[in-house]
Amino acid sequence: MRKIIKLGIELTTEEIRRILDAHQSWLRSDGSKGVRAEFGKADLHDVNFVDADLQDAGLRKTNLKNAQLFGTNLAWANLQKANLENADLTDANLSGAELKKADLRDAKLINADLANANLTGANLTGADLSRVKGLEAAKLNNIDLTDATGLVGNEFAGADITGAKMPENISRFDGLNYVETASRQARNVFLAMVGGCIYSWLTIWTTTDAELVINDAMTHLPIIQADVPIVGFFWVAPLILLALYFYFHLYLQGLWEALARLPAIFPDGSPVDQRCYPWLLMSLARAHVPKLELDQPPLWWMRVGLSLFAAWCLVPMTLFFLWLRYLPRHDSFGVIVLIASLLAAVWSGVFFYHSMRAAFRRIDVKYRGRFLVSEIIGVCLVAVMTVPLSFAVIGGGKHIKIFGYGLYAELTKEKFLGAEIEGINLQHAEAITAVLTKADLEGANLQGANLQGALLEHVNLKNSNLRRANLKKADLYGVNLKWADLSHANLSGANLTNAKLTGANLK
Repeated sequence: MRKIIKLGIELTTEEIRRILDAHQSWLRSDGSKGVRAEFGKADLHDVNFVDADLQDAGLRKTNLKNAQLFGTNLAWANLQKANLENADLTDANLSGAELKKADLRDAKLINADLANANLTGANLTGADLSRVKGLEAAKLNNIDLTDATGLVGNEFAGADITGAKMPENISRFDGLNYVETASRQARNVFLAMVGGCIYSWLTIWTTTDAELVINDAMTHLPIIQADVPIVGFFWVAPLILLALYFYFHLYLQGLWEALARLPAIFPDGSPVDQRCYPWLLMSLARAHVPKLELDQPPLWWMRVGLSLFAAWCLVPMTLFFLWLRYLPRHDSFGVIVLIASLLAAVWSGVFFYHSMRAAFRRIDVKYRGRFLVSEIIGVCLVAVMTVPLSFAVIGGGKHIKIFGYGLYAELTKEKFLGAEIEGINLQHAEAITAVLTKADLEGANLQGANLQGALLEHVNLKNSNLRRANLKKADLYGVNLKWADLSHANLSGANLTNAKLTGANLK
């Protein structure tokens, strides 16, 4: 019967079995029964502990050279400075184990679980780490992995490997090359997207209601190098911005996933964001990598806030104001295009934000469905803000303002001589003293429009809707009002000389 030396005491195999049984009782009773196994400084070389349960056992400075520990449960065990040279730890559970300065030279750690283990200063020279699990969550400072085999590099994703000696095939960290290339290309798409937003804002600012309503102005789309009518811009620009936004975030997601496969802190102590191509959005990586989020540089919140605004909020905000600016035209098709683009941008923005966080925090894809709730909430909030208001404005039942901003065309003193704008919707438009001489507005909707003092000589308003319109002192000389609806319109002081009123409703 083999004897084991433990602190100068010889232990037989049977006595070791009794110690293990007492340890099992101690574990099952949460310490109220049995005794915790304590093999500190014992010589257990060549011991067979296959499938044994040594969870939380004391094995400090124990000699386990050549030990058979296949499938052994060593979770939270104290193996500090233990000698595990050439030990077989295949499928062993070492999660949370204390392995500080342990000797694991040439050990087999195939498919072993090292999550939350403390491997600070441990020597794993020549160890076989094929399919090892949990290294990213272990303490790996100053670990020696020289000539270790079975590693591909992803095992250190998000880990702190300050002072570590890595295998030659891992130490190059080839993933950095891809990250740099992807960063440069994502940056180019980002600049195009921001440029498109800035151009859209300039167009929103410079476009007058008259140009929007009449659609007689042209604007240049720099991205597709084409001149389009102003209304066409409001139709096409949202689709281009949405396509750029989606493509940018698809590219960016690939970048986040590549970054997430790299260590959080490299052997020289530099954080991952400092090892990558320097541009604004790298601050997001540092803010979301678990091992870096509590160690932020000065003014980090400003960089993160600016990054989130530029990468996530700028396009949806631009689409929102394109929609708001387009409302005075009262065009259902254009409004639907803008709202659909806005909702798609909000959904994809929320989706890609959660995907970024999931990549850095290594959340399994099957659990990402819980993010669907926030995506639905975001889309519903925007839909509630835009859809009812759009129907209300286009329907024209009441005059609506938002924070003093009228959602109807401002055409005061504008000139539309001979304009062919039949069927146009100018509900509640402000067209005081506007000049529409000889314009064709057949079938136009001018319900509630303010045309006080407007010059409407020889205008074709056949079949038009002028209910509750203000035509006070308007010049309607020779105007064609056949079958027009003028019910409740204000015609006081209006000049109706030679006006054609056949079938007109003047009640």
